[in-house]
Amino acid sequence: MVGRYQSFCVVLLSAGLLLGALSAAFANAGQRGIEIEIIPDDSKGQTDVVNLYRSSHALVIGIDAYSNGWPRLHNAVADARAVAESLRQRGFSVDYFENTTSDNLRQVFRRFFIERGASPDSRLFVWFAGHGHTLDGEGFIIPSDGATPDDDTGFRRTALHLRDIGNFARLARSRHSLAVFDSCFAGTVFGATRALPPPAVRRAVLNPVRQFLTSGSANQKVSDDGLFRRLFLEALDGKRPADANGDGYLTASELGLFMGDAVSNYTGNGQTPQFGPLRDPLYDKGDFVFLLDHQPMTPSGGHQTDAIVWNSLRDSQRPEDFQLFIDTYPESPFVPFAANRLSALRTKPAGLIDPMDTVLYVIVDRANHRREPGVGSERVGQSVRDAAVQVTGKLRDAPWFRIRREDDQTVFIHASLLSPEKRTDVSEVRSSVRQPGDLFSDCKTCPEMLVTRSGRFMASSSRNNSRLFDIPEPFAISSHEITRSEWAACLEGGGCGGYQPKAHEAVSDETPVSHVSWDDAMAYVRWLSESTGLPYRLPSDAEWEYVATEFGLVQRDVADQSLQDVVRDERRIGGPFQPDERRIGGPFQPVDARAANTAGAYGMTDGVREWVADCRIGQETRRCVTHAVRGAATLENENGDVTLPRVWIEPDARSPVIGFRIARDLVKRELGQ
Repeated sequence: MVGRYQSFCVVLLSAGLLLGALSAAFANAGQRGIEIEIIPDDSKGQTDVVNLYRSSHALVIGIDAYSNGWPRLHNAVADARAVAESLRQRGFSVDYFENTTSDNLRQVFRRFFIERGASPDSRLFVWFAGHGHTLDGEGFIIPSDGATPDDDTGFRRTALHLRDIGNFARLARSRHSLAVFDSCFAGTVFGATRALPPPAVRRAVLNPVRQFLTSGSANQKVSDDGLFRRLFLEALDGKRPADANGDGYLTASELGLFMGDAVSNYTGNGQTPQFGPLRDPLYDKGDFVFLLDHQPMTPSGGHQTDAIVWNSLRDSQRPEDFQLFIDTYPESPFVPFAANRLSALRTKPAGLIDPMDTVLYVIVDRANHRREPGVGSERVGQSVRDAAVQVTGKLRDAPWFRIRREDDQTVFIHASLLSPEKRTDVSEVRSSVRQPGDLFSDCKTCPEMLVTRSGRFMASSSRNNSRLFDIPEPFAISSHEITRSEWAACLEGGGCGGYQPKAHEAVSDETPVSHVSWDDAMAYVRWLSESTGLPYRLPSDAEWEYVATEFGLVQRDVADQSLQDVVRDERRIGGPFQPDERRIGGPFQPVDARAANTAGAYGMTDGVREWVADCRIGQETRRCVTHAVRGAATLENENGDVTLPRVWIEPDARSPVIGFRIARDLVKRELGQ
């Protein structure tokens, strides 16, 4: 058993994942901040000194003592201790754990992200040393008591999915985080890239970001000899030429380039590190920053830095990468090669793509949409397994298909991810134009969606005043609250942070899911959007009211309520199940237990209260501090009163009377455009 798993590797999670820790470990916050000098984007005018971080936190975990079939490691704990000590010297507050079990590992990460990441002016760093594994193309980290893949159920129960860590990272309010995995597994939560670092730190670095770095790709062997840790710490100490532009700041992008090339060179390409930001447009713009304590190392001969950069981008399909290299390193001996590559990309003949009669191909595994053919091209979407896509062309000299999406955008998918044997004529596909009142689902486990109609209506404000609200185009909203079975599909798909809401003793799979916070609802929305490639979201307060009032045709009593009203409902359903609750179709009954309103939606004035997107901004933080909850729990409405109350609640609060429904914008093809 042990011999079979010698190829599974040590995992190191670093800055982008951010630190998780148990109550006793969260004692003192890091006070070490960083001031950086920002260069104007146009390279003109005065530089600006910015306090980038006011606090620095790290979570360091080392696991040697595996007890359930995985081989014991020898250097994971030693590496973790060395990293923890180095970070303490750099002013980080460090939460340190050894040989963490499955019962604690998830909580450690979650608490670290939420509690250490509470300040928007903080940075988070996570280092995890232990086993990692890839299963069905998805990455996992293994706790000390984790089951091996031979025990499929036990493995899925004990291992921590990288998508869960990505969801935890989204819960943090911190400005930046970076995750380094010294392990061999698939990095499906982040978009691997080898982008050229900027010639100087510019204002874009201030944007939020969640970054990840692995020491190897899926199925590679990563040795337990401390190499990755030594290179990492030497880069932070300025003993390695990792600071590509020599400005004294080591960004995660520069670190990713250096570690990628250094580890590949030392291992003869046996390990090929991967680096990139979280696959989320809200967290992929900035860059994590270390301040080097020592003068950056100047490579002998003057060309090692540009050689590292050149080696990282020479296979790029993006002309702008080579133009930026030429502008940044005009004296480099690689400039002629970059110029030739730039010219070839700019004059690439269009005839390389052979057009095809539009046919449907079936996705055989989750497939990324690339703006241009090539794994280095920008990722602009994704298709899930068994989805049908319209193929309009194929590259003559490379295994890439040209795809036309529902929004009419042209993208490319690798040929290995499509099945030509299952193709069929597009004429066989029914029209995708949606009409008001239509019901549809985007996948087998996706919620049933109801198509609304455009219009205008008088919506109530938070002070119970009225304002005219426009719905310029139809949108889709789930015809009922999200059910427990739909939430279970999210968990099965590796989403929703692995959180399992509490279940009432009389609950069924088709009852509304409750005990979910606004953050939980957003985790479901993100998972569904990523799984389908479609723009799911929570409905706005006005959109919810538009459907609840049957497109504004029926006047309803709308009033703000207090948290006491929610607490009252919680207490009333807290006891044993009562027969009258079944009769009124409450939170314990299927979502369609009562008739839909004339708009076609169930549960707008009964069932559970529902989270919507709107929030209230805090006076001091200027950030969302509470989110709106709409609708009345059934126990409020048991006498048939038609009310549409609104209450404002913190985004991490959970209640047995609060659930949610979702919405999404219709793409052009669905609107007949």
